[in-house]
Amino acid sequence: MFRFRRLLCISGCLLALASCSKNSKDTLPEPAAASLSAQAQAFVPVTETFTRPGSPFSFKLINNSPDFTLVTKTALVDLFFDVYPIMVAYLNPNAQKEVTVIIQPGHEYPGSASNGIITIDAAFINANPINIDVLTHEVTHIIQEYKVGPHFMAEGIPDFVRYMINTRSAAPGPIFGALEPRPLSTGYNVASRFLVWIEKRVLPGAVLDADKACRAGTYTPKFWWTRTGRSIEQLWTIYTANSNYEGPAITLPPYVPVPGGILSDGAFKIINTMSLLTPDISRASTNDNADFMQWHYEGNMNQLWQLIHQGGNWYRISTGHSAKVLGAVGNNIQQMEWTGNDQQQWKPVQNPDGSWLFINKQTGLIWDVANANNTAGSRIILGHQHGGSSQKWTLTAL
Repeated sequence: MFRFRRLLCISGCLLALASCSKNSKDTLPEPAAASLSAQAQAFVPVTETFTRPGSPFSFKLINNSPDFTLVTKTALVDLFFDVYPIMVAYLNPNAQKEVTVIIQPGHEYPGSASNGIITIDAAFINANPINIDVLTHEVTHIIQEYKVGPHFMAEGIPDFVRYMINTRSAAPGPIFGALEPRPLSTGYNVASRFLVWIEKRVLPGAVLDADKACRAGTYTPKFWWTRTGRSIEQLWTIYTANSNYEGPAITLPPYVPVPGGILSDGAFKIINTMSLLTPDISRASTNDNADFMQWHYEGNMNQLWQLIHQGGNWYRISTGHSAKVLGAVGNNIQQMEWTGNDQQQWKPVQNPDGSWLFINKQTGLIWDVANANNTAGSRIILGHQHGGSSQKWTLTAL
């Protein structure tokens, strides 16, 4: 199952580094002319802890790479003490005071944060001086400490914070360029730019309040409905039509739902009447081919659903964590980017006992727990209606 202590990774490359001062007498030797294998055999991992006078913060560095240079180490330590204190003050004053960073050869990602510890790939940070900016991204995850939250918040907040408080960066130039033709589910820079637009032009304070709700474990997709009268997907549609994040405040037009829907637009908890389990996107994946299955209800974003009426009682059903929608692929149900096709539209039909069916517009088939299995992890597929409880669902508006 998905947990917010999962690896939260930075992708992409950064640009040029200003020189940084040396701040520790315990240094690692520059690579000598000996072969790499000889260096590796002779190298002993080094652990150092750095502090600054008057600062409550400390930086613990565990270096497992023989190629990690003094210049890069000094720049990394200096960057930490430049950015971490002001980011903590802006986002979460209760964030941990000591941060541990491991320089690890052969790490799977350029950088990741898990269980309060940051791991940085040695080859990545050694490749280019500007790559020290990976630290700024990953310490944001340490500060976030999310209990729940969607992917676009988890990975969008780091560059949002960099922009809003203008943290020092090794890479010159603006953080954001023109609007990229990628969906909100991409996260990272795409989501960061969108969050700045909300904060500066739609509703100041809303993004920071959403961040607090993710940290407290109280965030649900209803947050944006409550604060702006729109779902996050609807805000994204407005943004893509006018994506300039600098400019005067925008007054959102009154929201007029498509009339005639059997359910009011909003966020819902859904439970299967047979298994008492909830629909779930496996491991909170943002991939289009992720399994649609049932799992124990834990209130995670990949278990909460937004229904928006499209007309004729057909609804768009989007996942709380990825901002993607449910669609039919043969007899399977998968998440995907919204296009408005019939495969992505669903009709809720209420049974005499008060439970609901979900009918797909393209296939005419309905949600059904495969093989009527009560087990957590069983897939939810499309089946012909037979009246069994494996096809019946309760809806609770959030």
